[in-house]
Amino acid sequence: MSNRVKTKASRELTSLQEAAERAFENGEYETAVELFSKAIGIEGLADETCFQLLSGRAGCYSKLSQIESEMLDRKALVDLSDSMDDRTAHIQALLDYARVSGLHGLSDESLTSSELARELSRELGDKKLEADSNVSIGETYRALGESPDSIDNLQTAIELYLQIRHKQG
Repeated sequence: MSNRVKTKASRELTSLQEAAERAFENGEYETAVELFSKAIGIEGLADETCFQLLSGRAGCYSKLSQIESEMLDRKALVDLSDSMDDRTAHIQALLDYARVSGLHGLSDESLTSSELARELSRELGDKKLEADSNVSIGETYRALGESPDSIDNLQTAIELYLQIRHKQG
């Protein structure tokens, strides 16, 4: 691909992404979905750029209460972030997918994603993401009517948040 074609594609991507973000900020979510989708369709996108665009479109679907479409994008974000060298993005994608799965009544998927996020957070040593994962697990158990497991995970999350707060002074 020549530099001129790359530059044109880069300008087109920037233009579409900026327009999509403006549409989102203005509450024009359907327009934003169309613009994000066009941008996602540009060939040769870097994984990080595709991640940003998919995340934006998933946010639009959330605002539009289009849970099935949001779920598809959130799953794509989990898969994409797994191939990227950004563990934090992967953990956050797992937690976002868990949230949407829970809203859709898919408690098993929500629990599996949340538990994987917690495991990866521990490996990374990120107490905040570990606490966020415990909240997600606790909320899933609450939805399942399993109060003791819900309470245990939510208490663990509170303890982790307090540890973070004490370290910050």
